[in-house]
Amino acid sequence: MPTVSEGASFIQKGRNPKGGKGNNNAYDKQYWANKTCHECVKKGHPKHACPKRKQDKAKLAGYHLKVWFNTKAITNILSLANVKKQYRVTCDLQNANRDFIVHQYEHGMPNMHFHVQPTGLHVYYPTAN
Repeated sequence: MPTVSEGASFIQKGRNPKGGKGNNNAYDKQYWANKTCHECVKKGHPKHACPKRKQDKAKLAGYHLKVWFNTKAITNILSLANVKKQYRVTCDLQNANRDFIVHQYEHGMPNMHFHVQPTGLHVYYPTAN
């Protein structure tokens, strides 16, 4: 059973309907004027835009970019678009499990197998070597 930050998951980058990158801190200020934030319990903003919310980035061994990290989360989030810039990534869509394999063997590290979950997310569970 994975514990805090033992897994990693792929997620697609947010996009707005007109194309381009989405703004993760955008929200309707009028709608949130009298609503309470679940992070700081103050009114006027949603949790994702809370000024007290601490979003850290952490170094993941063998990965050239920092990843979003939160000690309360069970995952580190990786972008498939960024991972494939550093490593060869394959996925056999004809195979029933449709796992992603990040080929790190050429770089002196074991390959990472991201297993598909019922939700459609791909998750990697590190094992003790």
